[in-house]
Amino acid sequence: MKKLVQLVLFLCVSSNVWADAPPPIRTPQSEYENSIGAVVRNKIHYKSGHVEVQLAGGVLPYDSVLSTFMAGGRFIWHLSDHLAWEVIDGHMFFNKIGGFTTGLLQSKTNITNLQTPRLKFIASTNLLVSPLYSKIHIGGRWDLFFDIYLALGVGLASTETIKFASTGASSDPSESIVRSGFDPAFNVGLGFKIYLTGGIGLTLELRDYIVHTETYGAKRLHSFYTTMVGLAFFIPSLG
Repeated sequence: MKKLVQLVLFLCVSSNVWADAPPPIRTPQSEYENSIGAVVRNKIHYKSGHVEVQLAGGVLPYDSVLSTFMAGGRFIWHLSDHLAWEVIDGHMFFNKIGGFTTGLLQSKTNITNLQTPRLKFIASTNLLVSPLYSKIHIGGRWDLFFDIYLALGVGLASTETIKFASTGASSDPSESIVRSGFDPAFNVGLGFKIYLTGGIGLTLELRDYIVHTETYGAKRLHSFYTTMVGLAFFIPSLG
């Protein structure tokens, strides 16, 4: 009997607590997340309908002949949270002969025709797909939002074919331009974007620009692997 009385009292108290519990707070953010079935809640930025302007710079880490730096920008239209059109991706390249090449040409006196392609400028238009989006709790107080995206597109590159030759151990190698022009290109890339605020993001990206250009009198595909860091600014919806 005593246990029955305790159970009745517990149920009465619990019903009063539940009755006094405030209803869930509904906001435009929560309503939208419910409508799309979002798993990651309280996102600080929805990309759909927004345009993004990005400033980027990087290096070509695998080019042993030239030391190359690059700088440029991008204009991106986000069609949805997971699909975007990189309307224009443009970069200028600044390069000089690398230390490995200089040492090789100064140590070998019989090299007269070492050729390599050199990028001057590239412009492309690309499709961006963002299949993964998530957040990480930092210190139990902050959420770090990020997504991972894939890039694929085509473009046009301004290139030069450079010829180096040995001139002796005490002098710099000779350099001459064999050919210059515009060549077709395509690119593939993988990027990681961190959202610092609702309007600013930081990108880390690996992208391979593949250009059909000439060396030693014949045209072939040349890969220009790039590592880039970018700062992204999101502009309000286009309407």
